[in-house]
Amino acid sequence: MPENTMDIIPIIQTKENTLEKTDDMSVCFFRMALEDLESSEILYQYKKYSQSIFYLQQAVEKGFKAYGIKFSLPKNDPQQNHHNPLLMVTKLIEQQRRKQNMILRDNDRYSRINDALKKMGVSYDDIYLEFKENSVKVTNTIDENAHEYDVSNEKLITLIEDMNVITSKFNDIKNVFDSETTSKIVNLIFDLTPHILDENQLSSIVSEDIPIEQKKEKLTKAFEGIRNMDGVSDFNDKFMSMLFLMLGSFILFINLALITIPHAAIARYPQNKISFDPYAYYTDELPLVQHLPELQTYTRVALEWLEKLYNVNGTVLINSGVPHVP
Repeated sequence: MPENTMDIIPIIQTKENTLEKTDDMSVCFFRMALEDLESSEILYQYKKYSQSIFYLQQAVEKGFKAYGIKFSLPKNDPQQNHHNPLLMVTKLIEQQRRKQNMILRDNDRYSRINDALKKMGVSYDDIYLEFKENSVKVTNTIDENAHEYDVSNEKLITLIEDMNVITSKFNDIKNVFDSETTSKIVNLIFDLTPHILDENQLSSIVSEDIPIEQKKEKLTKAFEGIRNMDGVSDFNDKFMSMLFLMLGSFILFINLALITIPHAAIARYPQNKISFDPYAYYTDELPLVQHLPELQTYTRVALEWLEKLYNVNGTVLINSGVPHVP
């Protein structure tokens, strides 16, 4: 991991060019998230709990926005999601629902995807139903927690245990799949990708001005070239590591956002309408304050995983010693 986060991606510090590239904006949010996290940790040491929670919320918000910009999540524009990066999640779910329905209506596309999935012993219909059920659960959870600042100790422990499971599994990433299963999953992704991407996504990968079907063929041939290259096993490991880190940091950011977003304003300002005094509320008897060091640690893990994704081309992620939270 670079000692200086400025080494991740060079940023041109001029008024005309600063933040000109998407990655530049993402990295700037990432760097600010690290500073906010450090501020939260220092404030906690001095028992400035309301400010510590506020800066943790800021670290999560900016880290999640950095992730959203990096991976082109919908509503990743800070002007659109304001202090609530979970809007990226709900919008992504809406997008995926539309995409799933389009696939169901396109017989040729449906058959291609279903045939590829059958090689792994699953069907598109099963995945579609599971996605529908899980997306409803996630959306409901976000809606229920959007304004719930007074989170119970039980709910906090549940969310923290979920994050511990994620970090523990990712530390054992080598043991999650054997090389044969890893190869099957990578091949499945390569088989599916040209048929799942919409026209805009395909165009961002294959920029030539050619018909959409030719773009799909070109992407398929590129994947075939990767599958036939030397060192394909090492590539598969890196590819799976990248997917795990993408998914893992995404889930960590969701859980952390569910806990911290309701505190974006109330941790910093008294609320006259609800007679809320931050100084009186955020004490060492509050479960959120008691669990704050754990939440700071998981935020740091999420940011470290995101940093590894910035460096994915030059890093052997699978042997990188991802931090483990006991």
